[in-house]
Amino acid sequence: MCVVLSLSIAPDEFQFGRIASTDADVRVQLANVVPGYQAPFTLFWVHGDERERFETRVREHDQVDGLRTVCESDESAQYSLQWDHQADEFVAATAETNAVVLDGSVDGGEWRFVLRFPDRDDLLAFHDRCRDLGIDFDVDQIESEAGCAHRTTSLTDEQREALLLALDAGYFDIPKQTTLTDLGDELGISQQAVSQRLNRAIRNCLHDYFHLPSA
Repeated sequence: MCVVLSLSIAPDEFQFGRIASTDADVRVQLANVVPGYQAPFTLFWVHGDERERFETRVREHDQVDGLRTVCESDESAQYSLQWDHQADEFVAATAETNAVVLDGSVDGGEWRFVLRFPDRDDLLAFHDRCRDLGIDFDVDQIESEAGCAHRTTSLTDEQREALLLALDAGYFDIPKQTTLTDLGDELGISQQAVSQRLNRAIRNCLHDYFHLPSA
């Protein structure tokens, strides 16, 4: 049975928190990443009017190799961060204990995370690992999810990769936050190939959702 942990942690308790901790008045929220395609804690949204100030402070951090704007609007922007995520002990602890980061955000105070673990043993391993590393956090809530197992779908790895990337980059937002060309550049394929891959992925998801036979 899956277990979901909601926790609060100070920015100075982990490296990514220190990188994203600036004097800019913004809200930072992690974006879901595509497993096997992007490293964890590399894509995130920044909301607020002082994004330029935030960018400057992050680029000046000695642990940052690069910061790239993926897409932006008047109110928010998504960034791709280049940094040594493996050196962050909190990030490493989530990976070592099979945690999935469902949500992570900060708005001028503590970071709040929602982590899902395959079972209680993994949750306890995460707790013990953080304690051994001297990482302090507050437990806000622990919930068991009897039905959290992923539904079996007919998506291919490539379709799932494209669909999650499009979702994270705001392709399905109104108005769109990115284009097929941008997605193709990220995936290393043509605009037409992205369009076909997304259409097949959406069709497969609809077939799975409505329990229809595969086409």
